[in-house]
Amino acid sequence: MIKKRYGFADNLESYKDMTPDESQAVLKNLAEWDFPFVFEFGWISEFFMTATAPCLSKVIVDSGHFTSADPFISHGRQQDTVSLMTQMQIQPLHSKEHALSMARINEHHSLYGSVINSDTVLWLSWMWMLGPVQWINLIGWRKLQDFEVHAMFIYWREMSVMLGCQWVPNTLSELEDFRQIFAAKEQKFSHWNVTFSDAMLDAILFSVPCFLKLAGRKCLVAILDEDVRRCNGYEDEFSPRLRSILLTALKAWGLFQRYFCLPRMSPRVLTATTNANGTVNFPEYTYPATPYYVKQTLMNQYGPFAILNRLRGLPIPAPQFGSNGVTWESLGAKQANYDRQLAAETRVLLKYSELMKNPWGFRPKINFQYKSIAVSQSMGPGYGSRVNAYSPDALVRS
Repeated sequence: MIKKRYGFADNLESYKDMTPDESQAVLKNLAEWDFPFVFEFGWISEFFMTATAPCLSKVIVDSGHFTSADPFISHGRQQDTVSLMTQMQIQPLHSKEHALSMARINEHHSLYGSVINSDTVLWLSWMWMLGPVQWINLIGWRKLQDFEVHAMFIYWREMSVMLGCQWVPNTLSELEDFRQIFAAKEQKFSHWNVTFSDAMLDAILFSVPCFLKLAGRKCLVAILDEDVRRCNGYEDEFSPRLRSILLTALKAWGLFQRYFCLPRMSPRVLTATTNANGTVNFPEYTYPATPYYVKQTLMNQYGPFAILNRLRGLPIPAPQFGSNGVTWESLGAKQANYDRQLAAETRVLLKYSELMKNPWGFRPKINFQYKSIAVSQSMGPGYGSRVNAYSPDALVRS
């Protein structure tokens, strides 16, 4: 049991000095063993929180990748993000694979840095932490223990610094203060939000039969957070009764698992693998529906679900979807021409090298906007190295 392995108890004193490595061990136990599908649902559902802040949804819509009318373009871009973000949580800290996934995300943010604020990325990174906590406590077969919530905080605090965020909270109370200030300033309705959210809903419902898509959309809207519904104008589609029914059913499933299911005999496999070509294949994640970068196997080509997908005209793992593998540095939005793509991939490798040789708390330089949206001097220096942190004149005046 992971709690005993590290000597954690039910008091803060036993885990207040938890290291990032220990925090990742706790996170992986939740993601691979105790709550594999609720954990995944929890953090992926937070993509919809991205569509509550026009300062971010406009950038995403303008890029044209996530919201492309061609589902295979939008699914490919979404899969890149899901793959990278899964690996940044699961791959061992300071491993080659973890550093490459972080470097690729940082390179992407650098390209859009002039229109992206550090505080926006910080706000999003904490969504990835809070989503699993919220949903596990709501529908999981047990509630999270305090040391597990603390571990999630420690891990995402480290990830926020590695993402180059120029101020990162030291404590959960500092985090909550920051979140409230940012939300009050940036969360609002916008047609950019609607375009992005609708694209994600379409991707989730891609493999659902046409006659069930409307009902599926109703169910998805019913479980979205109130902030997402408000900022996307979904209130007219929202049914409180349907939400109550769905949550009751999900909670019942959690209770069934607790009292009638045996413990897992093996972990859910989330880590990428290097193939004979030296490129990387990823497991088949729940979202999106198109199986990008999944290695071809007998089962996913000719098994019962594969045959059903073939009959329905749905995609299965194939070379056109990267089944032969992909390089870490080429994941993400593709550049307009070969030279620019090669330059971007070279920068990823340089960022990877920098991350590999620096200690905890290292903050790489990302070309974010200069001024902070929500951080003031009264919030303190925050966590991590002062290198590449906000300058005093970039902070909000109290």
